[in-house]
Amino acid sequence: MTEASLQSNQEQISKMARSIKFKIENYTALANFDSEMDLGVIFSNIKNSNVRTTNTCVQFDIFNASTQVKIYQSGACLVIGCQSLQQVEQSFKIISKLMRKIQQPHILKQYSIYQTLASGFFPRPIYLELLFKVLQNSHYDPEIFPGLMYRNQEKDLPFHLTIMGNGSFVIGGLAGEEEIVKAITSLLPDVQRCYCEAK
Repeated sequence: MTEASLQSNQEQISKMARSIKFKIENYTALANFDSEMDLGVIFSNIKNSNVRTTNTCVQFDIFNASTQVKIYQSGACLVIGCQSLQQVEQSFKIISKLMRKIQQPHILKQYSIYQTLASGFFPRPIYLELLFKVLQNSHYDPEIFPGLMYRNQEKDLPFHLTIMGNGSFVIGGLAGEEEIVKAITSLLPDVQRCYCEAK
């Protein structure tokens, strides 16, 4: 294969990967308060909070328990389960307001998306037995769980994927939509080799 045809093939795969529909289910975001936090004060002033002594954090829920907040003694703050980027931003505003209310000095400069969880569908059913043979770092035991689990361990694009025989998948560990498209692009040639024949 010439360099031009390799590039053309890669562009075609990338285009197909972008056509695969997926939906972001939730975001995990990380911020830093720029100072140590008094977990005792936070715990005693926020309803329904609990202390995780193993990793020195206070944990509580916001948005009717759909979003979980973890504040660490070091000043790190983790928000888990936001369903949109707007909700991520709102979450940090609520947390900042709570910290001011209970007189916890802090400076919340910025946050970053730490992880994104998405679900979607490949366009055709997949022979999972064959995909298991093709993908290294995958696990497939249909007696225990009907899906194939795969962990990509490349440093520049680490992610985990669960894929079912009907083509549905859940992918996580990535920071946003572009990384999800890159992950799908990296998987697509192997997945296409394992598509079931159309009846």
